[in-house]
Amino acid sequence: MELPHRPRGSWGLVGHTHEPALFLWDGVQVRGIVPAPDSPIAVPEDAALIANPGAVVGGPSDPSSWWLELDTNARLLTWHRVRTRRRQPHRPAFTLAP
Repeated sequence: MELPHRPRGSWGLVGHTHEPALFLWDGVQVRGIVPAPDSPIAVPEDAALIANPGAVVGGPSDPSSWWLELDTNARLLTWHRVRTRRRQPHRPAFTLAP
């Protein structure tokens, strides 16, 4: 994790890991946090962060959909989780011709 090379106070968003996560750098160490749904996390003013909203259509370990609410003025991150019942594999909306 290369967070120490990010400017202090910067926010970065990433995706595609299917797991919601937050990594905070306070100038000394990187701290990994597994967010709980609907529980805001306050970000210190001088901390750099990388946040992953989680899976939109569920992942292998959790079929739920996640989304991330950012309040940049209050420096709050809140993950939300919507439980889904669908456990069948994702089907593409279209197929490409050979």
